[in-house]
Amino acid sequence: MSRGFLYSFALGMVVVIACYRIGARLDWFDAFWVGPCSFLLAAASIPFVFSRSNWTCIFVMLGAIPFAVISDAVYDFFMNRIDRNLLPLEIVFWWVITPIPSVIGYGLGRYFAPFLKTR
Repeated sequence: MSRGFLYSFALGMVVVIACYRIGARLDWFDAFWVGPCSFLLAAASIPFVFSRSNWTCIFVMLGAIPFAVISDAVYDFFMNRIDRNLLPLEIVFWWVITPIPSVIGYGLGRYFAPFLKTR
């Protein structure tokens, strides 16, 4: 049985890249609330998918942030010709705004998962 670490890593990367891409399309760069809300919902999904998951999944999600930011910056550099020289500050910014919503989301998922699972 899996504990959902790969799912958590992939989910963390997808959420960060999706927030960047959706923010670029809709001009939501000033709306920093999209990232924490997305991490809250993503973290809440982990206990529903993997019943044996534990709180380490949150650290795995947060560990995926640098990989996602770097991959999005590389994409922007080669495809859109945009240079993002504040890359380390972006990673720190994500690490500052997402841990609390992630913990809250995972806690809510752990609480509600037994009620919503069919036996």
